[in-house]
Amino acid sequence: MRGIALSLALLAAPVLAAPVLAAEPSPGLVAAFRALQADDAQINAIGYRLAAANAPFCADVRGASGLLLLDAAAYHVPANIRSAMRLTGDFAVQAVAPRSPAARAGILAGEELQAVDGKPPAVIADGISPEAQVRLNFLHDEIEAALSAGRELTLRLGGRTVTLSGAPACHAHFELATSGKGAEAGANVVVMSRALLSETRSDDEAAFVLAHELAHVVLDHQARRRAAGRARAVIAETEREADRLAAWLMANAGYDPSVAPGFLRRRGGGLADLFPGPHHDRAETRARRVEQELGELRNAMPQASGLRDWRARFTPPATLPNRSR
Repeated sequence: MRGIALSLALLAAPVLAAPVLAAEPSPGLVAAFRALQADDAQINAIGYRLAAANAPFCADVRGASGLLLLDAAAYHVPANIRSAMRLTGDFAVQAVAPRSPAARAGILAGEELQAVDGKPPAVIADGISPEAQVRLNFLHDEIEAALSAGRELTLRLGGRTVTLSGAPACHAHFELATSGKGAEAGANVVVMSRALLSETRSDDEAAFVLAHELAHVVLDHQARRRAAGRARAVIAETEREADRLAAWLMANAGYDPSVAPGFLRRRGGGLADLFPGPHHDRAETRARRVEQELGELRNAMPQASGLRDWRARFTPPATLPNRSR
């Protein structure tokens, strides 16, 4: 995951001027921010796990660290975030995915990022606007590019120094949105809203949503849709394919794909099933399709690693351009 779009009223509330750290953050502000961090950490952890586990089968693989950063200047009132996180600058660690290179390096959420290879983050992204997470995304991309090239980076965090390396992962960035009610995928980006995350009852259910969107990325469905002139039938077929591949992506990452049919039925009940989206089948149809795919998954012979190669059923593009946001 790379960035978050924040619009919470509590995070935009004014604090006292003068020295940024002079004002004690209000309990309400801290509670709201910690809740947001927890959601962010969940998306980051699940996304990293899905992308790393399925790297052997993805056409576009990058060096991932499991590290999610934060840029306080991207918020409506940066002083609120600096106060809540006790920062002297703008950049800090927002989340660290378990069992990722960042976790193995001992990096902790909440630590202030002071330098990358001796350069302050603001210098690395000099001249780039912090608005809309543009500066933060640039910094994440720079770190990813270095790790993908096999480099190790030296990070100075709150007065200590750690060495960060990368691990192979499907090229996808996972983001949490505070607006909207659904999930979507773009060019190497998977976005899930807090509203939809709140509807999930477990990491497994959240993993199904993220795996569905990741399937769009690894199969480059955007290119397929463009080539077909965004024909409705083609878009609907890619949605069906994403439902099916999601089960494989989940299983390889150690999540339980058998929760997917129940999640689809529960969320698609009532009016949602009477008026399904223009490109999705009814919830019951989707659930039965996933159940059928689970049978194929169980019958598939795992590799020595325990992973199941889904490429025989879902052909990823042979080559993908080097894309980034």
